[in-house]
Amino acid sequence: MPKRIKRANGTVLTPDMVITVTTRQHTTAPFYNGAVVIQKQYMCMFQLDYKRANCSASVLY
Repeated sequence: MPKRIKRANGTVLTPDMVITVTTRQHTTAPFYNGAVVIQKQYMCMFQLDYKRANCSASVLY
């Protein structure tokens, strides 16, 4: 769940855009593999390009 509204490069990420991801490995944060799982889920659910929006763990976690 995003902490705050993030606007960058024509994209908007809001706190309403909540996703749930399941990882293969036991980890406390899903950012261990470059957030590939998170990128795919945001693209699938919200058509949000995670890289284009310049998102990072500090925005989402």
